[in-house]
Amino acid sequence: PRPVGTNPLLTISGISERNCEKIAEEKGWNIPYDFNPDLVPNKNGSSVVPGVQFTERMTGYFTKDANVDYEKGFETGKAENSEFDFILTIQSDDVKTFVQNKSHQAKLNGVMRAKALSDSALSAINGTFNLFVDNPDEGEGKKMLYSCQLLSEEGKTYYFEGFKDVKDDKGFDVWSDTSTLFITVYDGPDADQPVVGRGKLKIELKDFMKQMTTMKALNVNSNTEGLKAIATFGNFFSKNIFEQYFKP
Repeated sequence: PRPVGTNPLLTISGISERNCEKIAEEKGWNIPYDFNPDLVPNKNGSSVVPGVQFTERMTGYFTKDANVDYEKGFETGKAENSEFDFILTIQSDDVKTFVQNKSHQAKLNGVMRAKALSDSALSAINGTFNLFVDNPDEGEGKKMLYSCQLLSEEGKTYYFEGFKDVKDDKGFDVWSDTSTLFITVYDGPDADQPVVGRGKLKIELKDFMKQMTTMKALNVNSNTEGLKAIATFGNFFSKNIFEQYFKP
């Protein structure tokens, strides 16, 4: 057996859709299949605006200890073989507002795996992502912020918070800063709950290269509109990197 060169996406999607339909029938659930044309962008100047989406994978270590800092959590988790990784899709439905508004919040959802929290994958839901917000703690630099709820198959709910610290320290640290995420997990649905533990995740170079291929435009009617949306996001990212690390 070997790959035949045909992407099985449609087959997998069709089987998955049928499975969901059968499960719903068995449970007595009603799934509306009505098509809502208001959600589809049209070419007559509708209110739908271009957005962007990309998928990010990060890996690292985490330990269940509320009293450790991020580095200690990473080192202890590594010694315990307590791996932590995620695959998250970040989506902004309005790229122009995303780069102009100081809060510029995007949606974040996906899947996380943490041996210390569950033997099975955790669903990451109701997530938010902020890119290059001001650092209120130190008065300089920027932060990338990640947050979401985590649901385990055992019925447990956790809250996940992470940040990337984007500021110019001694040496060339732009890659380290933009590829390192410091994480905290809370025992409950929000950050007001007790801390479960801390750790640190990183983007491997191969995962970063893969991430670049997942960038795509949303709600566009042409390739030109799509390229403009991606360029708007790319210019915002590059401008902030330049100002933090290269501007005299």
